Amino acid sequence: MKEVLLKIKNWQLFIIFCVIPVLIDKIPISLLDLNTVKIWRFHSVIPFNSLFSFFFYLFILMIIVILWFHSISIGLQRKLPKGIKMNVKRFKICFVLSFFVIPINMILGYFVVLHGIYVQAVPSSSENLTHMGFFLIIFLLSIPVYIVSIFILFYQVYFAAKISKITELQREVHFYEYTNEFLLFWFFPVGVWFLQPKINKFMKTHK
Repeated sequence: MKEVLLKIKNWQLFIIFCVIPVLIDKIPISLLDLNTVKIWRFHSVIPFNSLFSFFFYLFILMIIVILWFHSISIGLQRKLPKGIKMNVKRFKICFVLSFFVIPINMILGYFVVLHGIYVQAVPSSSENLTHMGFFLIIFLLSIPVYIVSIFILFYQVYFAAKISKITELQREVHFYEYTNEFLLFWFFPVGVWFLQPKINKFMKTHK
């Protein structure tokens, strides 16, 4: 998997980002018989499965992106010039934690939005106070989880950006030198078109 993600073209990786999460996203929806919540204020029906589908899509997408970061950060280690070492152990800790923090973050986000919709849409309901209570509790729980997940993602983006720039220049670099790479990794749907050709080149030229 690591070598594959380093060698495939940018358009292929973009398809993986877009298509695979959508295909996997359809599996649980087809297996689950989920009811709907009637939102009379909007004279419409908001399905549980649409909301679930959205968060499950985000979960699969983030896992694929994190695997891409991991492939770059670990795969380019052997391309580093002599005398330069990076803290791979810290990166691996963040990588492993991602598989715990991201699912929790998505689950909490799902219930925050679900109860938030109900509270806003049905303000006069007798169950409104219960949903408001659940909303506040889950929202407060989600804040530290969200902060941790952002930090973990931030560090992995930083690590991937720095190691790709070191590999390109074959010397130690400062943050201002790889700011562009950092932003491209952070906004990966756009960044993949610019970053992946460089990574393909690294794999061919620095053997």
